[in-house]
Amino acid sequence: MLGDAMIDMTAGMILGMAICPIMMKAIKNFRQSMRVNRILREISDIQKTS
Repeated sequence: MLGDAMIDMTAGMILGMAICPIMMKAIKNFRQSMRVNRILREISDIQKTS
């Protein structure tokens, strides 16, 4: 029982350490694309009004 819990916790830690950098990179790319889209939308609005 205790051995199974230790194996599960160790596997979870390894999986978390492997997935975390990929997830952080995906979040960074998403935020950056949202920022770029907002800037491009503002430029588009400025060009439409002028």
